[in-house]
Amino acid sequence: MELALHAGTGSLTRTLEALGGPLPATQRTLSGTISLRNPAGTTFTITAGSDVTFSISVPADTYAVTGRSPLYQSAAVDCQTAGPVIVSVGGTSRAVVSCQER
Repeated sequence: MELALHAGTGSLTRTLEALGGPLPATQRTLSGTISLRNPAGTTFTITAGSDVTFSISVPADTYAVTGRSPLYQSAAVDCQTAGPVIVSVGGTSRAVVSCQER
C-alpha cells in the first residue's frame, strides 16, 4: 500500500529478504512487516504486499529500518538494512531489509 505523496515527503520501497544460509547461499524474498523509525522516535509501519515488496510515503528524514517475517525465526528477530536510510523530499529511496540466515 502506498500513501499519497505530500509536500515534504518521499518514498521508501524495496523488499524484505532472507540472505545467506548453508552453501550454496541463497536469497529469497519474505512476507512480513517493515518499520521505519526516525531520530525523533516516530515510527511508520507497513506490511510487505502479496508480491513481497513494500512502498511507503513518509516525511523526509533519516530512518532506521527493520523488518520481521513469520517465515524467519517466527517473527521473533528483527531484520535490518545495512545502515540508516535517508528519504529525501520528492525522492524514492530503496532499501533491502535483510534477515541473515546461518
